[in-house]
Amino acid sequence: MHDRRIADIERALIAGEECSLYPMELEHARHTLIEARKADAVYRLEKALSSREIEAIRIAIDQAEEAGVSQSKLQAAERALEAVKKQSDARLLLHEARRSGDIRQLRQAIDDASDLGLQEAELVQIRLVLDLLERKAAARESLDLAVRDASVEKLEASLAMAEAAGLKPPEMQKARKALEQEEAKAAARVALKDAKLGKKASAEGRINDLREAVQEGREAGLSQEELEPAQRVLEKLRMEVTARKQLEEAMELGSIDALRPAIAAAAAAGIDEEELFPAQKKLEDAYKPTARAKLKEAVQLRDIATLQAAIDQAKAVGLSVMAIAEASEVIKEEELKIQLRKRLSQLYGSTNMQELRAAVNLGSVNGLKDKDLADARKQISELEQQEASCESLSEAIKGREIVSLQVAIKAAKALAQQVLTNCIPPELVADAEKELKKEIEQSARDMLLDSIKRCNGAMKVIEAVAGDSNEQPALNAKAALQQRRRSQANFEAALQAIGIDSRPNSREAQTQQAGRRTSGLGKRRMSALHNGQLGGSSAAGDEYSQRIQNIQVSIRGAEALGLDETDIAPAREARPQGVRRCGGARWVLPKRKGA
Repeated sequence: MHDRRIADIERALIAGEECSLYPMELEHARHTLIEARKADAVYRLEKALSSREIEAIRIAIDQAEEAGVSQSKLQAAERALEAVKKQSDARLLLHEARRSGDIRQLRQAIDDASDLGLQEAELVQIRLVLDLLERKAAARESLDLAVRDASVEKLEASLAMAEAAGLKPPEMQKARKALEQEEAKAAARVALKDAKLGKKASAEGRINDLREAVQEGREAGLSQEELEPAQRVLEKLRMEVTARKQLEEAMELGSIDALRPAIAAAAAAGIDEEELFPAQKKLEDAYKPTARAKLKEAVQLRDIATLQAAIDQAKAVGLSVMAIAEASEVIKEEELKIQLRKRLSQLYGSTNMQELRAAVNLGSVNGLKDKDLADARKQISELEQQEASCESLSEAIKGREIVSLQVAIKAAKALAQQVLTNCIPPELVADAEKELKKEIEQSARDMLLDSIKRCNGAMKVIEAVAGDSNEQPALNAKAALQQRRRSQANFEAALQAIGIDSRPNSREAQTQQAGRRTSGLGKRRMSALHNGQLGGSSAAGDEYSQRIQNIQVSIRGAEALGLDETDIAPAREARPQGVRRCGGARWVLPKRKGA
């Protein structure tokens, strides 16, 4: 319409110019043309805006601007164009998001389109698409979870949800296959459960059912953990069948070697005690002869551990109390022996002879061997020897005999070194040694006294022979001889105690004889006396020589024995320097201590 009017105005204006109309008239026509063109541009702009086509709107805006449409309308058109562009972009985003099938992207595109001013009517369809995609995604996730959980119920529910969401069959194939597998597993589990319950009476029938159920479960894909209980039951049933068969064969044989492993295998297989009782009873009866033989052997060995083991075995196989009585008695005897040995061990080193003798007697009565009693008997013997030694010491001290004291002291000291426990009182030995020393000193004094007496007696004899050879002093020869012998014996024992030999043929005696010859108191002096005044009395000269020798020995012995010089001095003075001096000497004899 506007185009036609504009065309009419343009033709009229051209005709008017050709007709040379007045300028005013032409100006009016030109103004009308401009307004018509503006109106047409506005119309086209509104139409373009209504079409919401970006290119059409842009062209209409350009045309409106050329036609001189007001600036306000042009700006409004520009704003409308911008809004159309945004909506177009929103539609493009929605289209791309829909094509991608990405739920997050599509959700964001809807939000952006709404923000860009896209009408809700345009978003309804795309929202439906989004809802469908979300339901499909949820169905897929549910299928995945159900497949992972391997639950028949969940798989069935997930598949129903997937079908409702419109998932395609390939997307549900994995779940359907998983459902089939789980249904097969469920059936296998039921079969395993029934087989484990053992609905069949015979063990062989149960074994067949279990074997088939395990095979089906393995084929259905059951895990080893699920199959293991049934396999254990199957293995147990097999063991029971084998054990029963072995037990029957062992019962027929009736031997220990057959019954013992058969009973052990049956017990391990879980066969109850009631069923095993006949075999155990038969085994006990088979063990009894062996148990009796072991009891007899243990009694002969008399070893407590062996005896106890034999008794335990005898009790285990049901032997009577009478059958094990002897072994029990032997154990008591051997235990008593152990106590007796322990007591003997405790008494080792003891000085209580009464307890030792009691322990030895008790051990001997109760069958201890000599080797068990040897130490105690040796201790008793040592204690008896020491007791005898103490008695010898006491008797020697009372007897005051040098030889007896020496023997007793030596024996006591030697015994103290040999015995296990020395019980000889040291003070007793000390008393004996003290008494020995006292007697040794006294024997030296006695010998000095005897020598002095004999020397004085000899001088008197010589003087008597010189004056009247027919007169002899009346002496008690027997008493004098006994006293001299006793003194001589004690003196010799005293010298031997310090290691000096006083016998006539000893080195000391020979030395003394040589001294006499040198000093003129030997045979030459005696020869002179014999040729002179004493020539008729050679026997008296020999006796004098012997007595001189005795006093010399006595002095030397007293010195060796450590006598005081006050005790030795009288004997020194009694030694003759010549016959006259010896005859005219006066002697002060040493007194015997204690006299």
